[in-house]
Formats: sequence, C-alpha cells, structure tokens
Amino acid sequence: MSHPITAFLDDESIKQLEDEASEKNKSVAELIGELIKQYLACKNYEKKAIREALEEADKGIFVSSESMEKWFLSLGTDNELVRPKPDVFLNQ
Repeated sequence: MSHPITAFLDDESIKQLEDEASEKNKSVAELIGELIKQYLACKNYEKKAIREALEEADKGIFVSSESMEKWFLSLGTDNELVRPKPDVFLNQ
C-alpha cells in the first residue's frame, strides 16, 4: 500500500529531480519514492553497524591508536603494514 506525501522543495531541487527522473524514464514521484527507500535502507544499515560496533566495544577489545596510526600512515607506501590486531584488552 502506498500513501501520498507532501514535500516543499526549492526550484533548483525540483529541476534536478525532474532531470534525473527524465533520464531514468520515471516520474518524479517514482524517483522520490526510490530515493526515500534508499535513504531509509542506508539509515538502517548505519544503525545496525553502530549497534554491532557498540557490542564489540562492550567486549573491551580494541586496537590502540598508536597501532592504527602506524598502519594508516603505511597505507600506499612500499612498506605497507598488515591491518593491526587488537592490542588493548580492558575486560580481561
């Protein structure tokens, strides 16, 4: 079941939506519906990732900032390091 909604957009946003919808051979309403679904899916993914990260953090197992910085600075160099393993254990 679908429901109509009302949104207020500036002229430039409307023009961009119309152009994008035209390129995809869709109506503006169809495009807006797809965009809202994509936005909600991204927000759900983000919330799930945060929940999972908090669950991991609750275990008290981390990679130190020093190890992360060394690894990060090595990326793209001739001496690239492997991804660091946890080296901080708070709940042990």
